[in-house]
Amino acid sequence: MAQEVQEKYKYNNRDFDQTSSVQLKSNARAPGAYRDLISVWNYNGKKVPVPARWHPNSVIKRIVQHNKLGQYTGIVMIGQSGSGKTTLTRKIVHQIHMLGEEYIVKWFNGHEMLNMDEHIKAMQVGTPHIMIFDDASYTLEDAKKADIAKLANALTTIRHTLKSRVIMVMNIHYSKATMKFFRNQHFTFLTSVSVEEMGNFYDLFKDKMHVIRAFGKSYNKMMLKGYFEAPVSSFESTVIRYKTNEPFRVALVAEIADLHFMLYNKAECDKCKPLSGKEKKLPKSIDEIIEKFGSLYKKTPTQQLPNEFVVGLRYFAKIATGENTLSSVERSIWNGLTNIQKNGFTDWKGLNDKVTSMRKLSTKKKLHGVNAKADATVLELARAIKKEQEEDEKTPKMDTPDYDSTYIAPD
Repeated sequence: MAQEVQEKYKYNNRDFDQTSSVQLKSNARAPGAYRDLISVWNYNGKKVPVPARWHPNSVIKRIVQHNKLGQYTGIVMIGQSGSGKTTLTRKIVHQIHMLGEEYIVKWFNGHEMLNMDEHIKAMQVGTPHIMIFDDASYTLEDAKKADIAKLANALTTIRHTLKSRVIMVMNIHYSKATMKFFRNQHFTFLTSVSVEEMGNFYDLFKDKMHVIRAFGKSYNKMMLKGYFEAPVSSFESTVIRYKTNEPFRVALVAEIADLHFMLYNKAECDKCKPLSGKEKKLPKSIDEIIEKFGSLYKKTPTQQLPNEFVVGLRYFAKIATGENTLSSVERSIWNGLTNIQKNGFTDWKGLNDKVTSMRKLSTKKKLHGVNAKADATVLELARAIKKEQEEDEKTPKMDTPDYDSTYIAPD
């Protein structure tokens, strides 16, 4: 079957793939000498354009850099219910640990916020933390002044108490729903804008209100028309049109005193999601973890944990610590897959499903070839399989060299 040819185009000396959800539209008049910088985003295996200034990863890198320099970084998300505050929060958390930064993530809401002193005492001293207060405004609106002051004091001194870096994220649905202390943070994100909020935003941004109004128009298009546009040329009528949620939404971010547009997509993993309230019951020491998983897998106290657990643990330790916990063959596979990802491959679930089905088929064929009687019992069959596995282990293994994870072989 002939391979499908993707339609491509070139803009600002870079190649992009034409898609149905991200389109570069140009009604060019006289060519101008200035164009906004454009970066590339990989979306479903295709390269699509993103204004460099709108790229979410650049903002998140600056959040991490600020936290390293200042030890405490405050983030406030302002937006109506359902406008994307939690989605953007999870995107930020996910991207932070994708950058190789290891933070313990804590989600709080409701009455938990008002018992912050107790929560801080239970935190791991000397380890960076991300603290997320979801729907904080509902709690703070009804809280007593003494409780709010206690919370403010706990957040002010937390980096000294934990003796490590802290990123605090507070999600509120209304810009004046809480005290100025909680609104006055290093990074402010707006995920929506309404007529009523326009007046409130004037107090926050004043000379930047033209940016707020432009965002209001983009938000209106995004939610009511299903698309929004990013202008990429100051002298040509050139814009990038994005379909809502394919993959982006648009937000505003104020970095200290700099207010600008930002795109964000849905990106999360199990590490980004809040725990289900059973946090205190989870093991915290090596012996407790072994006992926890041992109770799930072992039938008797003398049995070892299964090989599947050991392999899964090696890979998790690699991701969590960045240290080399894999065998030489596993490192080769890891680095090879990393290079494939850098080269644009994205269908990892499809690959996993395919390999899994191939292994199941191979296992079935192998069972048919086991040297056992046709009417063998389960125990006899198990012994025959074990004997073959022992013979396989005696076979010399291929010496697979490690790949340079920064090298991508040319086509």
